[in-house]
Amino acid sequence: MQTRELIESAFTSARPKLFAIAYRITGSASDAEDIAQESFARAIQSPPEAHIPIEHWLVRVASNLAKDALRKRRVRSYFGPWLPEPIEDARLDALAFITPESRYSLAESATLAFLCALEALGPTERSVLVLRDALGLDAAEVADVLGTSEGNVRVVHHRARKKLSVYDTHRCIPSDEVKKRTERALLALLTAMGTGDVESVVSLLTDDATLITDAAGEFTAAVLVLHGSERIARSEMHIVKQAIITRASLTQVNGLPALAITLAPKRRSDAPQSLFTVETNNEGRIVALRHVLASKKLRWVSFT
Repeated sequence: MQTRELIESAFTSARPKLFAIAYRITGSASDAEDIAQESFARAIQSPPEAHIPIEHWLVRVASNLAKDALRKRRVRSYFGPWLPEPIEDARLDALAFITPESRYSLAESATLAFLCALEALGPTERSVLVLRDALGLDAAEVADVLGTSEGNVRVVHHRARKKLSVYDTHRCIPSDEVKKRTERALLALLTAMGTGDVESVVSLLTDDATLITDAAGEFTAAVLVLHGSERIARSEMHIVKQAIITRASLTQVNGLPALAITLAPKRRSDAPQSLFTVETNNEGRIVALRHVLASKKLRWVSFT
């Protein structure tokens, strides 16, 4: 069996990788942190045999724990729309380790757009796709990690890619240009909201734009996805009317700029903090707007 010293050393080295895998499979930074730690605890409690590489063993445990966590999360009730837990780039080890050539880079696979797209996949499909297309494992390696056959991995992988085809038509690759136009859109949106200019908000959005707000039932928020520039603009103006923006700062979240806003709400049921993220098209107009209000989902983002 492996000694505790070897396990501790291997875990320290592998921890960013374990977190990266678990975060992409679950969409939850809190779960990913717990899963990485639980993988270590299991290695200490039942050390792998001496001939088994410790990092490989840890990856296997973390991947399966993440798949189980995703399955459990989906059977629990959740009030309103669900969004991935955002992480500031300074705290996200998106490039903490080097992988072989893969379909999606680690930076792209950590974007909120990609994580939201992964919600269309089942737990096994999501695990296979993350391990194959973001981590660069081959089919045989994924089969070993998930405890299944190589043939089954290939079938599940094909099905997962097919379900992700809509995302592939408008991939969110965090290039410098995409970062610049995202920042411009956020600042223009903040200005329009601050001045109460509804028409300007409408002009920033595509006609078929969507707005998703995740308050987890903690604060007053839309419980349905909003569609259309006019409807979204009215919703944004409602935020301005219900609270005073006391602080707004640009931050880098999941590879792209985001707005961290502190509010002085007029009602106790309104959120004191909000994270705004957007997706833009090639013309710089907003096609998707996401608000995270739930306080338990904002602990990985600084508002100071």
